[in-house]
Amino acid sequence: MRVMTPLQFRTLPFEEAARHWLEIKKMHSKKPRTIEMYEWYVRNLSKMFAGVLLSQIHIGHFLEYQRQRRMEAGASCVNHELNTLAQILKAADLWDLIEKHYKPLPLPNWTPPKVLTAEEEERFFRVVAGNPDWSVAYWAVSLTNNTSAMGIELRHLQMKHVFLEHDPPTIHIPDSKVKNEFRARVVPLNAVAAKQVGRIMERAKRLGAWHADHYIFPYRLKRGSYDVTKPASTYFIRSAFRTMRKKTGLEWLQPRNFRNQIITKLFESGAPDETIMSIAGHQSIKMSRYYSRIRITAKAEALNAICPGT
Repeated sequence: MRVMTPLQFRTLPFEEAARHWLEIKKMHSKKPRTIEMYEWYVRNLSKMFAGVLLSQIHIGHFLEYQRQRRMEAGASCVNHELNTLAQILKAADLWDLIEKHYKPLPLPNWTPPKVLTAEEEERFFRVVAGNPDWSVAYWAVSLTNNTSAMGIELRHLQMKHVFLEHDPPTIHIPDSKVKNEFRARVVPLNAVAAKQVGRIMERAKRLGAWHADHYIFPYRLKRGSYDVTKPASTYFIRSAFRTMRKKTGLEWLQPRNFRNQIITKLFESGAPDETIMSIAGHQSIKMSRYYSRIRITAKAEALNAICPGT
């Protein structure tokens, strides 16, 4: 990688400048996940800025990108992408003038995801557990519902991260693929989680996993063929989960809702704040409470408990 001055950098077309900028980022970032996200932002930016010299980019480009991209992506995503472009422009000393006029898109008022009622949760898992075509998706969301681990955390679990023989059994969420340093954690497995992990491990072994570095959710090459040296695709349960959701009549449900579900149930159980933070991988109890939705029935039970007899 050749060293360039800001003056030289600004003469590059966007895609070349972005590649150079990413190489510098890789030198200073410990998190592969961070680089993956930046690469994704750059790919989206390239759809508009490919072939455009950095020195030619102006505030009008930012406004037009917001207008077009907002039709297919949320405000937060658009802001992250343009923040990436701003960082590239800073490396060329081109950001100061644009910064005076740039405003990120306003973010909508955020509310935590919905949670299932106790009846909905019981019905969902009772229905989906009986269909072998949904086994992997069922095991994955059940594991989320009992450990808080989800998404990239599950996909990047390797055999060396599973300790079913321990007392209690545990899984170790590695720090190389999590959002921040607090999401790397050790989570003990309750009876349901241990059973699901056992099933997941048996399947992984049938698919060829035996080495410590092999993934317990391996990458699917084609029907019946897997590469255990690679983690499952981002969409490895998407199709099955959509069918599960439709079958149970819970059209709003997403796999990520089960992380919110367990945090909510932990609050309702009266678990100590520090315990909830440790299980969820949150930096502060404020974050845990922010993501939890104490169900109205639990609130009613708490109020009824202090009601004097009549």
